[in-house]
Amino acid sequence: MANTLFDKEFKERYLSFDPRSLALFRVCFGITALFEVRRRFGVIEHWYVNDGIMPNHTLLWRPPSDHFYSFFLSLSSYEGAVIGIALCAVVFTFFTLGLFQRVTHPLAFFCMCSLNARIPGLENGGNMVVNTLMLWTMFLPLAERFSIDSLRRSMRARTEHALVQLEDRSALEPNRKRFITAGALAMLAQGFVIYYFNVAHKTGPTWIDGTAVHYTLHQDRLVLPLGVWMRENLPFAVLKGLVYSTIVVECFAVFAIATPFFSRWARLIAFFALPALHFGFAMALDLGPFSWAVMCFFTVLPREEDWEALKRFATARTQRRRVFIDSDCGICTQTARLLARMDRLGRLELVSNQDESLLPEGVSQQLTQNTIVVQNLDTGAVASYGPACAQVLKALPFGFLIAWLASIPPISWIITATYKRVANNRHLISGWLGWGVCGVKTAETPEPTTYVAPAFHASLARCRFRVGQVILALMVFANAGELARVNAAVPQRFKWKEPTWSRMLVEYPRLLQGWRMFAPDAPLEDEYFYVDAVTQDGRHVDPYNEVASNDPAPFSDTVPTLLGQDQYFTSYTLFFPQRHFGAYRTAFREWIERYQDRTGNPNDRIVYFEAWEIWDSSPPPGQTQPTPKSKKKFMVWGKRPRDFVPATEADAVLRDSR
Repeated sequence: MANTLFDKEFKERYLSFDPRSLALFRVCFGITALFEVRRRFGVIEHWYVNDGIMPNHTLLWRPPSDHFYSFFLSLSSYEGAVIGIALCAVVFTFFTLGLFQRVTHPLAFFCMCSLNARIPGLENGGNMVVNTLMLWTMFLPLAERFSIDSLRRSMRARTEHALVQLEDRSALEPNRKRFITAGALAMLAQGFVIYYFNVAHKTGPTWIDGTAVHYTLHQDRLVLPLGVWMRENLPFAVLKGLVYSTIVVECFAVFAIATPFFSRWARLIAFFALPALHFGFAMALDLGPFSWAVMCFFTVLPREEDWEALKRFATARTQRRRVFIDSDCGICTQTARLLARMDRLGRLELVSNQDESLLPEGVSQQLTQNTIVVQNLDTGAVASYGPACAQVLKALPFGFLIAWLASIPPISWIITATYKRVANNRHLISGWLGWGVCGVKTAETPEPTTYVAPAFHASLARCRFRVGQVILALMVFANAGELARVNAAVPQRFKWKEPTWSRMLVEYPRLLQGWRMFAPDAPLEDEYFYVDAVTQDGRHVDPYNEVASNDPAPFSDTVPTLLGQDQYFTSYTLFFPQRHFGAYRTAFREWIERYQDRTGNPNDRIVYFEAWEIWDSSPPPGQTQPTPKSKKKFMVWGKRPRDFVPATEADAVLRDSR
C-alpha cells in the first residue's frame, strides 16, 4: 500500500501536470512567442536581409558553428523576410489557440529556432529558455483544455440534435485522466537547472557584499527608464536588499520545483513569487524574452486542487444567465453545443425561444427570433444583440478578460451590425454548412450520436507515444551533456566528451544550456562602441548608433546614460569589437557604406570612418557618475581627410586597461 501511494504521489508531482495548467502555459507562452515575432518585425532591415548588418552570405561563408541552420538563410530580401516572419506569426497563433497542435507545435519549435539562429551571437539566455521550453512541451498535451482542438474533439465525440440534450452536462465533461510522461519530468528538470545554476554561479564579491543590483543597473546598454530611476533614487540599502531577496527567491524556486514535501503549497507560492520577481527584472532591464519565458514556466505548476479551488471561487462570483436560442436554426443549435462545452462553471442555462413561459417580461418571441436574448437571473437585466454576446462571455471561464471589448463603442456597434447580418441569414448559412434549416420536434429527435474512432487510431497513438519517448530520451541525453560541459558548477567527474550527434541535437536548434546571468559577478564596467564617420560634405555622423541607440551621435569617453538598445544591438555592441567577430567586419563596413541609401541623401555618402570601443567604470555605491576607463580604435576605413578632427575633444586614445 505504501509503495502504491508513493508511486501515485511521484507520478502526480513529477510525471504529469494538470491539463488546465498546460493550457495556461500554452496561451501565455504562445503570446510570448507572438511578441518575439513583433520584435523581429521592427528589426528586419538590420538583421534579416542581405542589406543589413549580418547578411546571409557572410554567415554561410563563416558559420558561427559546425552545426547551424535557419530557414531565413534562404530569404535574402526584405519582402522575403517579412513573409517568413509572417508565417511564423501564423504558426504561433495556431499554437496559442491550440489548433492542429500536433502539427503546429513542432512547426512552432522549428520557426522559433530559425528566428534565433538567423542572428547567431545575438541570442541571450532568454532565447535559450524559449527554445528549450518549446522543445520539452512537445511531449506534453498542451491542447487538452482551453483549445480549439479540444472543442473540435468534444463536438465530434458526441453530436446533440436538440437543446434539451444539452441539459445533462456530465456527458460533456473533459477527460480527467492524467497523462503520465517523462516529458513532465524533463520540463521540471529544465526549470530546476536554470535556477540551480543561476544561484550556484553567483559566487562573486558583488553578490556577497550586496552591490550586484547597483552595478547591474549601471549597464546602460540594458537599463530601462525604471532602472535608471531606481539607481538614482533608491537608497543603497534597498538595492542591497533586492540582491539578497533575489538569491532567496531563486533558491526557493529550486526547492519548490524539486521538493517532495509541501509540494502543493511550495509550487503555489512559486507560481506567484517568481513571476513577480521576473516582472521586476523586465521593467528595469531589457533582457530579451528571458523574464517573460521563465514567467511562463511557472504556469505549469498549479495542481488539480488549485484549479478546483479557483473554479469554486469563480463560480460563486459569476452570475447566472439564461440564454434564449432559436431552436429552429441549425447554426444557433451548433452555437448552443459550443457554449455548453465552454461553460465549465455551469452558469449558462440554454433554453429554446419556443418556451414562452420562460421569456422575461417585455421580451417578445419575435425579438428572440431576430437575435440572441440573455437574461441575468441574479439581477433580472435583459440584453440582446452585441451586449448579449458580452453577457455570455462574462459567464465563461476567463471570458471577462475580453467581454468588455464587446460592450464599448465602436466595437459594440460593429458586433451588433455583424450579428444582425448573420442572424438575418442564419437559415441560409445553416443550409450551406449542412446543419439543417429547421429543427426537429423534441419527441422526434434522435438520441445523441457518439463517435467511435477506428481501432487503428489507438495503435497509432501508442506508436506515436513510444517514438516520442525515444526522441525525448535522445534530447535529454544531448542536453545533459551540454549542461555538464558549459556550467562551471558541474564537477569535472560528471563531464564527458559528447558525441557528434549529441552536439548536433543541441546546436542546430540552439539549445545551449549555460545558465549564469550576471554571474559569477555583476559587471563593474560598462562598454559600447561608436562610429565616427565623415560624410562627403564634412559632417560627423554615427550610422550605427542612429539605429541602435537613443542618442543619434553619442560620441563620448563614457557610456551615455540610457542607450535604449534592444537585445540584438546590446549583444552586437558587446561582441562585435572582439576578435572572434572579425569575420563579420566586412559586412559591417559595407553596411556603413550604404548609409546614403538608407537616408536617401546623396550628401550622406561616407568617405571615412573610425570605430571606437569605450569602457567606463560604473560608479560605486553612493555615486552616480561613471569614470572613463579606456578607449580603443578597433576599425578604420577609407582615406582619412586632411582636415579630419575627431568628433570628441579627447581624441587621444586612453590606455587600454583590458
